Amino acid sequence: MEDLITAWAEFARVLNGYGQTSSLNGPCPPEAIWNAERKLGFELPPALATLLKLSDGQTPDSTGLFKSVSGWDVYLRHRFLGAEGLAVAYRKFVKDGALLELFGDQEIPFAVVGTPDNYREVFSVNRETEEVSLVETQIINPLLPWDWQIFRRPRAGSLAEFLRGQVGMYR
Repeated sequence: MEDLITAWAEFARVLNGYGQTSSLNGPCPPEAIWNAERKLGFELPPALATLLKLSDGQTPDSTGLFKSVSGWDVYLRHRFLGAEGLAVAYRKFVKDGALLELFGDQEIPFAVVGTPDNYREVFSVNRETEEVSLVETQIINPLLPWDWQIFRRPRAGSLAEFLRGQVGMYR
């Protein structure tokens, strides 16, 4: 976890240089992580629990800190979810039949474009592998098959690697 803690410190340092750290919440209390795990019905992957212990996400009205790039080189900003928002986003994810069919119940959204209960794209951590993916979650064109519009793109082998990639997007 030391690698993750170091990567988070570097990401926060870069964000601070852009005046972007004011939207970050403080560390997540252990009881909030426990409550989220109780609502989820499973323990969070160790890296995700560690990240929440460093910061309990962002304030609800803030611009997202995590960037993704679409095929047209347009940045979208994903808001980092706290423990409670993470539980809400996961419940929405697994209740969506198309997402559940394509990806199963292993992807845990930790950052969203939108709100925890209404999003169009997420960064997720896989419960088993702890790999980070970008998941497109909305059907935009009802005339096209849904499995052409909803997909997952691998982004990093770990949360630490993901954070280092995010540092690069700010430089």
